[in-house]
Amino acid sequence: MSVKSVLAALSAAVQNKTGVAGPLTLAEMTDAVNDLKLGADITVEHGYINTDGMYQAMDLTGSSPVDKGEPEAVDELTIVRSCMIEPEYGALRLYECAAVVPPAAGAALEDHVITLLQMDVADPACCGIYHLADSAAADADKVYQKNDLQHKLRVKVSETDPTKGNIVLCDSGESVLFSTPTMELDNIWTNWFDEFWGVVYGTNPDEDYEYGNMPSFYAYKARYGVRDSYYGVAEIIRLADCGETALNGTYAMCGNTIELVAADCGFAWINEEGNVLVSHSEFAADVDADDDGMAHSIYINKHGSSHTCYFYMQMTKDGVDTPAPFSESDFNSYSWVTGPCGLVPAPVFSAAAAPAGEASAGSWSGRLLIQNKDTSAWETSATLFENMPISGVTPEVGKVYSQDTTLQVTIAGGLE
Repeated sequence: MSVKSVLAALSAAVQNKTGVAGPLTLAEMTDAVNDLKLGADITVEHGYINTDGMYQAMDLTGSSPVDKGEPEAVDELTIVRSCMIEPEYGALRLYECAAVVPPAAGAALEDHVITLLQMDVADPACCGIYHLADSAAADADKVYQKNDLQHKLRVKVSETDPTKGNIVLCDSGESVLFSTPTMELDNIWTNWFDEFWGVVYGTNPDEDYEYGNMPSFYAYKARYGVRDSYYGVAEIIRLADCGETALNGTYAMCGNTIELVAADCGFAWINEEGNVLVSHSEFAADVDADDDGMAHSIYINKHGSSHTCYFYMQMTKDGVDTPAPFSESDFNSYSWVTGPCGLVPAPVFSAAAAPAGEASAGSWSGRLLIQNKDTSAWETSATLFENMPISGVTPEVGKVYSQDTTLQVTIAGGLE
């Protein structure tokens, strides 16, 4: 093969690889080969999203980054964390806030309880604290029940007159054990306490109420955190550190019933189990040989049994009757002495708060932001997205946030 034919073949090969028109001289072939690039022609461009939500390319060749070219509109933004192998990331979606349900602490489930007391203990299992099952229920549908769910107070509508009814005490099988006299259904619970003194009677409540037949139970509405303006009564308290642990717990006032007055008792509280804590003042010269004044005593007894705890609070008479302490702080400000049946340590009283529901983390609703491809302006969708979580800041209506509220965005020029 001649030298000429070899050079012609080499020129053709270089032309084929480089796309340069020929024929080529040796110098031209050398230049064409030097211009060849290995692999794909890949360009990596760096940039950022500016305050208008546009993509701005950057030039990194100088001593410091500078913007390169004009900003460009983008359909979606994708966040990629470098040096990490992770699943696909969705687009960053922004919403204009339309409404907010702010985070809130658990609201009180009830503002009061009903206590049921019978001192002669015909049926001690009925005694105790009754909680409202549904605070949103209408009067005729309200149910108060004990925590053990064995007994409850509810309304029974009259079969002959639908405007009247009775508040009845039922067992778990809905059998009526005791009942109030017949009352108007309108505002029946309030009328029970205001007009009928919260009394429930046996099998014939209307007759029993009229003639005073027994047995009967006395109900009392004890409120959380309410103090009588004169006595300063703590209506719901907690008892702790009592010598017999079964007597600890929440006690709600059960009123000043006929039996309590007859026993010269000022006030009484009752717990879930029906154990009664009675406030009682008496002349007690034997409490302290050097002091023959008044002693305020607290009895804690179980129904159907003798006193299991018996405490004195030392008080000075000084010729004037000392008022009995009724607030939890007053209870604990006196020196306690255990009585004949007392157990140590002496009880400690504290305030009892109403049970609260679960705290809410809050939520918000908003409309998705969409960038117009033609005008690059940001617009809001017609669809309202609701119940989105609040993980970061609490949103404000009219402002723009990421879906989890961890990012707040300002749109320059506003929204269209």
